[in-house]
Amino acid sequence: MTQIIIIEDSSRYDLGGGQRITLEAINCLTANDNNILSLYDLGSGSQFSARVHQHRISCKFFGIKNTFSFFYKAPVLAFEILRTIRPKKKFFLYPTTKKALILSIVIKLIYTRGVIVFHQHSRMGFIFDSLKILARTVIIPGAIKKTYSRNIVVIQNPVNIIKSKNRCMVNDKVVIGFIGSLTQHKGFDLFVEAQKLNKLRATIAGQGPLDKMLRQESNLVDLGYIEGEQKENFYKSIDILIFPSVVEEAFSLVCFEAMFNYIPVVCFDIGYPSIIINNYNVGVVAKSFTVRSLNMAIEECIKNIEIYSANCNKVIRDFEGKDFCKELSAVFV
Repeated sequence: MTQIIIIEDSSRYDLGGGQRITLEAINCLTANDNNILSLYDLGSGSQFSARVHQHRISCKFFGIKNTFSFFYKAPVLAFEILRTIRPKKKFFLYPTTKKALILSIVIKLIYTRGVIVFHQHSRMGFIFDSLKILARTVIIPGAIKKTYSRNIVVIQNPVNIIKSKNRCMVNDKVVIGFIGSLTQHKGFDLFVEAQKLNKLRATIAGQGPLDKMLRQESNLVDLGYIEGEQKENFYKSIDILIFPSVVEEAFSLVCFEAMFNYIPVVCFDIGYPSIIINNYNVGVVAKSFTVRSLNMAIEECIKNIEIYSANCNKVIRDFEGKDFCKELSAVFV
């Protein structure tokens, strides 16, 4: 039997892209009866916890809300997890965030039999990157610039959304869309300021601390948090996805979901989405992290929207049908 301890942190995004991949990983790993899975969430995101409880997996939520609380409680958290480890058996620690990686290293220093498999979703900076040397395997879903790990395994995130057929614009006037956490990290403030100036119709799906920036206007639709059929309808209703994240992301599910629906993407020149957009010509990359640059990219995307939309077929061709479960399971041996 293989013991796998997943350490997650839903305190920032609750059910963001990283947490959605963790749920996919749980689906895959619990399908193998030889795996003994448990989940420890440093946070306690209500939506994430609700989804976790649907799976046959032991789980505990610590409800830590800030960095100070994490370091203050780290020894207690480590021993809480250590109590569940089977004696004299190899076990896997599967952290998915920076704090989770730190906690896994603490546990490994106590129980050297532990094997760390770190699932990295975004760039971490030099200090945190240096900690990854203690992980046997670092999983990334796409590409991260200036990563310092040698033990990298690329496992593409699954894109589980119903694809639409190749299409042209669905609206008489362009509708731009934003989906994700309403935070500065995701560039939501820049999106709102850009929309104020370009006056385009916009549909927003998500929740977060910047929801106070939302305005009651006729050309702006606020859907709140969505999933399932609501998400499929969101993609059917927009013409361009705006992804103004200002952090380096290794994949971005929402960008691929959009492209699988032949929707061009506008983003900043950072992270894997910008690489895909440039390589496949499926949108426009803004030159600088400013509202002006973002609006210029949106204008360019509108002018060539049919070309960018048609090119999404190349992305679907190259990224559809990857066996996430098979590749992930092979790491835990």
